[in-house]
Amino acid sequence: MADENTSSDRPMTVAEELCAALGLPPPKPFTEEQEAAYRKWLGDIDEQVAMMKARRERSG
Repeated sequence: MADENTSSDRPMTVAEELCAALGLPPPKPFTEEQEAAYRKWLGDIDEQVAMMKARRERSG
């Protein structure tokens, strides 16, 4: 299969590969606000996982 990313030297991201396979346009990059919200969401998840681990350690 030929390299579908001939416009740049960087490898395609998974999202770009999926879009190419489905015949969709490449995804738009996040805005600064979207990136900040995504990072906050990830941080919230990390905090929840840490709290669950702490509860298990206390009860176990």
